Amino acid sequence: HSLDKLLTRANSSRELRQKFASVTLEMARDIADAVGYLHSQQVGHYALKPSHVLLDSKMQVKLTDYGREPEVILYSLSSVYDEDAAKTDAALYMAPEMLRQENITSKCDVWSFGCLFARMTTCKPLYYRQVSGQHADEQLIWMMRIAAGEIEPVSHLEGENVSPGVRSL
Repeated sequence: HSLDKLLTRANSSRELRQKFASVTLEMARDIADAVGYLHSQQVGHYALKPSHVLLDSKMQVKLTDYGREPEVILYSLSSVYDEDAAKTDAALYMAPEMLRQENITSKCDVWSFGCLFARMTTCKPLYYRQVSGQHADEQLIWMMRIAAGEIEPVSHLEGENVSPGVRSL
């Protein structure tokens, strides 16, 4: 199962959300360790998001879709936006420098991990109030505004039941 499917189910079930909360930090640590290992091997993930985190029956983390060059990911993203009107969450986890296509390094994974962690703590897609039901183009515009510094990156957490410690991360 993917983390994305688990988070989607947990968002609609209070009981599942509570169960998930008990393993969130451990799972986040495992994801961070996996990304750290990739970086120690001089490999960036560049596409870290919930659908690229797989979980086995014991909730062990496995990362998928890593090691592609950033240019390939950006080309894939533009193809999705050009060819498909369906919603996609790809841009919601991309670092501002990836969206601006400048100074792309494996450090982009740190931003993506933060976005992923925010999703894990709320069980809701990032910026869900702002982008819910919007076409992928509108989502990309929203993220470009964040990349340009027009919008505070964690403003979507206002009013959420998120601890101050998690919010300060």
